[in-house]
Amino acid sequence: MCEALVELMEPVIAEKVKEREEEITLQVTQQVTQQVTQQVTQQVSMTMSNNFAVKLLEDNLPTELIMKYTGLSEEEIKKLREAL
Repeated sequence: MCEALVELMEPVIAEKVKEREEEITLQVTQQVTQQVTQQVTQQVSMTMSNNFAVKLLEDNLPTELIMKYTGLSEEEIKKLREAL
């Protein structure tokens, strides 16, 4: 009787396992997508700030104004200035 019950339950259990695997896969995919999106957004923002800061440096604006308008630190601006 026990063996018969196991045989009857195997397809049900297999289906439940498959459903749970799909749920977990979807959750992980969503989490990774969110993390990658945040990282790319931060990188793009930093690149845009750096590019803008370079333009301001080329126009000889004071470091304080560049910091104000780009959000970059004095050290970051100094590095950009040295790279020009």
